[in-house]
Amino acid sequence: MTKDSMILQIEVTNRCNFNCKYCIRNFWKAKQRDMDIKLFKKIISEADPEKLDLYGFGEPLLHPKFLEMVKLARDSKISFTTNGSLLKPRITDILSRDIDSISFSIDTLDPKKLQKIRRGSNTGEILRNFEYLLKVKNDIEIGISVVVTKENFMDLPQIVKKAGEKGVDFVNVSHVVPYNKSIFDLAVFITPSNYSYKIADSVLDKGWDFIHESIVEAQMLSESFDINLESLPKYKNIWEKAEKNGYWVNFPMLLEIKDKMKLLNEVKKSFEISEEIAKESGVRVDLPEFFPDAKKRKCPYIEKKATMIRADGKIVPCFEFAYPHTMYVNMHPKEIKDVVFGDVNDRSIEEIWESEQYRNFREIRKNIPENIPWCGDCVYSTLNCWYVEKNEDCYGNSPSCSECLYSMNIAKCVI
Repeated sequence: MTKDSMILQIEVTNRCNFNCKYCIRNFWKAKQRDMDIKLFKKIISEADPEKLDLYGFGEPLLHPKFLEMVKLARDSKISFTTNGSLLKPRITDILSRDIDSISFSIDTLDPKKLQKIRRGSNTGEILRNFEYLLKVKNDIEIGISVVVTKENFMDLPQIVKKAGEKGVDFVNVSHVVPYNKSIFDLAVFITPSNYSYKIADSVLDKGWDFIHESIVEAQMLSESFDINLESLPKYKNIWEKAEKNGYWVNFPMLLEIKDKMKLLNEVKKSFEISEEIAKESGVRVDLPEFFPDAKKRKCPYIEKKATMIRADGKIVPCFEFAYPHTMYVNMHPKEIKDVVFGDVNDRSIEEIWESEQYRNFREIRKNIPENIPWCGDCVYSTLNCWYVEKNEDCYGNSPSCSECLYSMNIAKCVI
């Protein structure tokens, strides 16, 4: 593999010293392990990627040979994301000569709130380690990764302001991935397309009465009753506009989120203030969507020619399909299975990357809007239709990305 061919994300460990409130680790049954150093050496000897991301669903610095791994991989650009607790000054002094980018997971500067979200954290310790890293920065690109929910979105402007004052390079912001209903209730995004919401907004205040009236009027019209139609023409007009522009309208979901719009507007304001602060201070801020668009979906792993190798050596296409886990999205729970294309313990990375199965998977996702439906705009998904139960879709894709929050730029990962 050539340096312009891919980004390689290597999960050096899936162990962690924190017990974060929203983490997938609370919803999986994966065996905790560190990647064998011999396997890591094999990977590095085979691959020559442009960039190496040395993190996954664990804390990279827990790996006892992490510093050795960095030395072995120095021919590539190296980045990793950390909770910051183990990045002591001694470790920073060593890594600062070989690392290109480090991102700290800091969701708020409020100590009590951070300890509630990232259970096991010590805010003072993390910030001291962060301050030292900034002091000896060298040429390292330093960032902050933030996961926003109802509990902390209002803290984002303060984080961006402090980042600017301290010389931080970037702030990467993601919505929370809702692995169950209680996490979903804390989310500050919606899944129906913004266009669908806009064209239906004028009737949403009527609530379910609008749908009931449309059904009654349609029934009476079919039975040749002479009636004054009110709701049905509006319903049909909304659907005609949506279909003309390539969208569907998920009325049950739109009615469900109507009460959420005040909160979302507050989030929008917080994002706008954060962007203004970032421009003034020279910090790059990468914000997620909360009014998504089904026609603008892209897979970040496909766009960046990235793949992921789990700590056990299995090659998976992305974060979403890395491990089996539960999910709550579009008003229903679901089970997502891992998608494994091969094991680098037994085969070469190039052989797995070029396999027919993996190539077909990537080819379909090069044009997601054309090849994969978006369930957030489909009424049947809210009823937990047979496709979404199995993570398939009505276009025949299995597995499907029809409810992938990463493709909508709602959830984000640093790759």
